[in-house]
Amino acid sequence: YEADLKTGPLLCLEIDEEESVICASSEDGRIVILDLATGEVLQQIDAHKIAIRHFYHLSESGQVVSIGDDRHVKVWSIESGKLVYDWTGLEERPTAVLISAEEDTLVVGDLVGTLIAWDLTAYEEKIKFTGHGSKINQLLWLDGQKQFVSASADKLVNVWDLEEKKALQSLAGHSAEVWRITLSSDEKLLASGAKEDQVIVWDLDQDETVYELAGHHRGAGPLRFIKDDEVLL
Repeated sequence: YEADLKTGPLLCLEIDEEESVICASSEDGRIVILDLATGEVLQQIDAHKIAIRHFYHLSESGQVVSIGDDRHVKVWSIESGKLVYDWTGLEERPTAVLISAEEDTLVVGDLVGTLIAWDLTAYEEKIKFTGHGSKINQLLWLDGQKQFVSASADKLVNVWDLEEKKALQSLAGHSAEVWRITLSSDEKLLASGAKEDQVIVWDLDQDETVYELAGHHRGAGPLRFIKDDEVLL
């Protein structure tokens, strides 16, 4: 089938674990929930004033989380389409989002480098980090999701601890905006790629540079360790 959702361009799309519904978000701030088998629109929600670029389906609770360019983080019931909670703690437009596997913690980075962690079960802010000076481009979990890594336009890669509520490491070495980061399977190595052609591989245990690589002409794109972490793609 073909479903005409009558919204602006779609920006995010998710399918639930049971593969029964499709959840989509749009450039004009709408959330649409469809029956995957039939294409029937189950819910259409005017969720945000402007674009929803980050959107997650919470399978355990039957809810969706939407993070809009209007700086609101909202939780919605899929069954009723009603708003469950609305956070307004973001200072600027969200640019990177991370959600835990247990669906209990949400981390959002914004345009000015602020990072906020929310408790999705208690509906409250856990902590705000302010160690970056510019846009957050990517976030990754580390150490069983007790820590996370952030890549920023301020040329830094930082490691944060949610329990200790502070930055553990600040990795400086890039001469331009850091676009992408990836971890080795044992989480001992971190690779970061920047807007210039530089890729740096860091040893997180020793807090030092292992390799500095060059060869791209328009900045480093997505990064990935392969071949038992012996090759960086």
